[in-house]
Amino acid sequence: MEKAIVSNSNQSLDHELVGTKPRSLTFSAPECLRPKALETLNGHNVSSAASNRSPSPSFVEVKALAQAKLKDELKRYQEELKLKDEEVTKLSKVKDQINEEVEELTASLFEEANSMVLEANIKQATAEKKLVEAQNKIEALETEIVALKQVLESTENHSQGHSDKHRRNLTNPFRQFSNKFSSKNKRNQEIPSIFENEIPEVDSVYYGEFLQWLDNPDLDYAKPFLARIYGEDILTCLELSNKNLTQIVQRAIERSTFHMEALIDPIIREDALNGIKQKCKYRIKCTDDSEDWLYIGQNTRNRVN
Repeated sequence: MEKAIVSNSNQSLDHELVGTKPRSLTFSAPECLRPKALETLNGHNVSSAASNRSPSPSFVEVKALAQAKLKDELKRYQEELKLKDEEVTKLSKVKDQINEEVEELTASLFEEANSMVLEANIKQATAEKKLVEAQNKIEALETEIVALKQVLESTENHSQGHSDKHRRNLTNPFRQFSNKFSSKNKRNQEIPSIFENEIPEVDSVYYGEFLQWLDNPDLDYAKPFLARIYGEDILTCLELSNKNLTQIVQRAIERSTFHMEALIDPIIREDALNGIKQKCKYRIKCTDDSEDWLYIGQNTRNRVN
């Protein structure tokens, strides 16, 4: 500033001296160049510049304020970060717990599914086994039915003829014997015997009862001859453990409704008349229209026949 004022003063002085004649003048410095004036001018300029600027804090204060503000924000962010970390930790624990529960549930579901599959496989295997057994039984029964039909077809005519013949014989069971006896007597009367002088050894009581029955042969049990035969021969053979069934068989024989057939394949079964489990080779029924066959063994067949 002082240099500018001095420069200006010099320029004005040179301007005044141009075009004039030299003369001796006493030079006196302008008042503005005097030390007091300069001091006054400097003080005025400084005060005016200071008055133009508003008062402001120092750099240290600004720095301190900025640091304090940053510290506050840092502290706040740290607290928020801490809260976020706690929340993340809590959520991580919840996630781990949920994962464990899901794993346990998955394992339980797999175990239950495996158990159900195993149980289903066992049931399926059992059902298939039962099905195979049932099919085998059905095939066996069908085979047996076919065999029985063949047996029935092959023996139907024979059994029918045997039944008719048996019925005719039982209608008058002693007719054939009486005819043979009569023809024999006739032959004995026609042909002289060489043993006429010998007396035959017979039971006179039996023979008398027989001659009495021969005059009128029938199935009246009240006659002594038939009563003796039933008591000594027939009833003793029919003394079996099943008394009721034995009586039914006896009446069926008397009425000619008794049927007996031989089995192609003997079976192990309880004998219907003696109650003993044995190999049964025959079957019997006591009526013509009955389909209920009773199975008997060889010994029972010999006693009944």
